Amino acid sequence: MIRFLLSLVLAALPYPALADSWMPPSPHAIVSENADIVVRVEPGFSIEDGSEAKPAHCRIFRYSAEKKSYELLREHNLVNDILPGSIVVPDDASFLVTFDDYMGIGTSENTVVVYDSTGQVLKRWTLKDIFTEAEIEELPHSTMSILWRGSVGVMLMSQHEVYISPAESRFQRDKNKKFKGFMLDIKSLTIREDPRWRQSQ
Repeated sequence: MIRFLLSLVLAALPYPALADSWMPPSPHAIVSENADIVVRVEPGFSIEDGSEAKPAHCRIFRYSAEKKSYELLREHNLVNDILPGSIVVPDDASFLVTFDDYMGIGTSENTVVVYDSTGQVLKRWTLKDIFTEAEIEELPHSTMSILWRGSVGVMLMSQHEVYISPAESRFQRDKNKKFKGFMLDIKSLTIREDPRWRQSQ
């Protein structure tokens, strides 16, 4: 869904020396499951001397069946200096969730950020809010990231829960190792471990 996603160069690189490769930051769009909502994300930037800085920004569009076109619903800045690593949005655009930072999965205070329907931050988590120190040490590491999760998405039936699948064991020396998967409940703003992920990995 997001074109700038982390690409790992695995050949001949033992854990934890996985190398990161990132495409240059550029505008991109993600779409809700029913295609009614489109989120266009524009990267932020900063001038080296600190004279000017602009965070990442998003514009959220809703499809109008009557006009057969997308109309701007709202827009707001994101907490990410450049870009988030992943974004999910429900079919009604009632919230937005971003994961991680460009060139730094699992390494910033923006590991998970929930925005409300006005673009205000409801809650954010760091990796230490989700895992213990010992668990973080066990997660696959690359040169720039801690690979704590797999894919993310809005649950189709509830539309107020976001699934976070586990880190992939193929990035770990022990290919049989099981990592945690989670469910993020937007209503209660809680992240809980979901044991079904461990069983399915």
